[in-house]
Amino acid sequence: MQRVYFISGLGADKRVFEKLDLTWCEPVFVRWIRPLSKESLPAYAARLRRQIGDTSPIIVGISFGGMLAAEMLRVDPSVTIILLASIQNSKELPRWYRLGKYLPLYRVLPRPLLLPGNFISQWLFGVRSAAGRQTFNQIVQNTDSDFVRWAIWSILHWKTASALPPGIIHIHGTKDRVLPCPAGITTHKIQGGGHLLPLEYPETISQLLKNHILSPGTVIY
Repeated sequence: MQRVYFISGLGADKRVFEKLDLTWCEPVFVRWIRPLSKESLPAYAARLRRQIGDTSPIIVGISFGGMLAAEMLRVDPSVTIILLASIQNSKELPRWYRLGKYLPLYRVLPRPLLLPGNFISQWLFGVRSAAGRQTFNQIVQNTDSDFVRWAIWSILHWKTASALPPGIIHIHGTKDRVLPCPAGITTHKIQGGGHLLPLEYPETISQLLKNHILSPGTVIY
């Protein structure tokens, strides 16, 4: 059975993938490690890569996890990545993100915004279903606010050294408010989809992942 590694998003864990049908693969959920002081996103990705023992791994990364997967590919061309609600390089960050480098509100915002049941965070992440909200709130309850602050800092200071090779599988929602859908590079656009695609569109995402990984080149979505 094909082993597939999953890297969750900022402040999240493997529960963001819990609604997916992964019976067709051997899923391995990469665990976060504690970041070093002022550690860059590429440096953290290099340390996280050591958890992945395969020489030619398949990695699915959502949001921040996708950025880390992209950095792993930059230094190791044997890696295959699939991006969910993520971006390939720092130039795809929305312009208003760059303001955060000079107005570091992230130092005080994460914890209040990530309180369970917070309608602002649910709206921002595009969580609409009752089941999605329940899982989202459970994830948030265990969120490490210090890790979130570091992750935001690392994203705001992220500088990509090179472009990724063509042909990256990129799945993105058209209504993503956290990381708006990049123009021109998205393989599959989920109409109306927000940021947490695996929670809100589990059947679609499950089928896309299965098709791309087990039968590359035959996906008809």
